[in-house]
Amino acid sequence: MSRLSMGVSGMLTQLGLTQLEQLDNIVIDSRMVRPGKVFVAIRTGHNFINDALERGADVVVSERSMPTKTIHVPDSIVWLGQAARLKRTLLSARVIGVTGSVGKTTLTQTLAQLFEKYGETHTTVGNQNNEIGAALTVLSAQSSSQFIIVEMGVAKPFDMDYLVDIVRPDISVITRIGLTHLDLLESTLGIWHEKSKIIHDASSVCIAPKQNFMRSGTSGHINVWFDSEHVILDSGQRLSYLYGKVPDVAFGDLIAGIYGVFHLLDLPFPDVIPKLLLKQRLSEHYMDKGALWIDDTYNASYLSYLRAIGMLSQHDGQRILVLGEMGGLGYRSEAIHLSLRTYLERSRIDHIIFYGPCTQSLFWSYSGSAQWLNKVCDLVAALKRYDTQGHTVLVKGSRHLQLEDVFICG
Repeated sequence: MSRLSMGVSGMLTQLGLTQLEQLDNIVIDSRMVRPGKVFVAIRTGHNFINDALERGADVVVSERSMPTKTIHVPDSIVWLGQAARLKRTLLSARVIGVTGSVGKTTLTQTLAQLFEKYGETHTTVGNQNNEIGAALTVLSAQSSSQFIIVEMGVAKPFDMDYLVDIVRPDISVITRIGLTHLDLLESTLGIWHEKSKIIHDASSVCIAPKQNFMRSGTSGHINVWFDSEHVILDSGQRLSYLYGKVPDVAFGDLIAGIYGVFHLLDLPFPDVIPKLLLKQRLSEHYMDKGALWIDDTYNASYLSYLRAIGMLSQHDGQRILVLGEMGGLGYRSEAIHLSLRTYLERSRIDHIIFYGPCTQSLFWSYSGSAQWLNKVCDLVAALKRYDTQGHTVLVKGSRHLQLEDVFICG
């Protein structure tokens, strides 16, 4: 037995597994269990162990001691991470990790679509970018995958240390850093410190010119962005002209990220960048009476709000903004919300519906046409007056508000 196979065999034994194939069959949803699957009971998942066994689970991993076919562990999430770490050692694909405050998902999914041209590609599904999601992304990758793109989100100190230990990206990408998760990361410097750990031993790409990218200009570590003439730059050098006009900062950042990754992989820059239609990310809905309602309810950060307000201002007709509160801002929440006031008053928005307790001070300080609401039923009722042709309604807010319900009720 080779040194590698002896090591793998030992790690497999430590996990309580007997076959490498079991690493390819790990699930955390009992409804996905089929004969031969390994069911990992996460959090309240122990309530579904009997269901998993009835569906034919080969092994159950649980923090509770159960009868046969059960691996008893102190922490099922840690076990899942250990299994993913072992799986990662068996993969030969080029792994790209993506983090940042805004644009992570769009860049991740666009890269995945572009890489399909060059080989079998595997990527993060939905919003699975935390310690559980990243582990599941690695575990569900096939040995035949040539590219694996993992979105890596953090919310507190040491999150990135954990994720990097599992994913071990060959290329790391940091999108723009903004005001998110301040309740635990405290400042933009704290956010940068945590997210920049993704660099580790990987080649890396950093988007936006004003970020303190520690290794910019060295081999394998590049800073990329676009200027007013739509030119991708690296340490002041012009690298590539874009195809056509860049419509906004968000698209410019997307182009920059794609260019940086393709540059490090020595691949030709793609002629066409696909426009992805991601659920709850500026998704357009035309109402029965002709109004355009835009769903941007997946999440909200300060930078994403600036972009969304700028985008809405470009529309014709009556422009209505539902400004749901931003979460995770800690003691600075009121000040950060209030800092949007000047930008809002300079925008071309005709009416704002402020939603959620954290927006109340901003509502009282705003001098334009506005109202403040705190119940989704009241919000749905208020929006009914804007469902006719000539109205554009943008609904945005942090995930905890679940403002997507507006589109179900509307």
